[in-house]
Amino acid sequence: ELSSELQTGDYDVVIAPYSEHNAIEANNTATTTYLPVALTSDEAAAAHQNYSKVMMADKDDIKHYLKAIHKTLKDVST
Repeated sequence: ELSSELQTGDYDVVIAPYSEHNAIEANNTATTTYLPVALTSDEAAAAHQNYSKVMMADKDDIKHYLKAIHKTLKDVST
């Protein structure tokens, strides 16, 4: 489902679970930025090997993603 959605849209930024990184990278364009969301510290460590920005969320849920985005933006602005 994710792959077909990525193929139909023109996205500047994709925020998705790190566990989906293979599908995202396979359908990613040079102009799209992928911001992975890690759910565990092990996943975050693995994600940091390939991505400079990695967000942490407590759960794979939109509410937790929004909280991770807010925290990341807050950290960047300080």
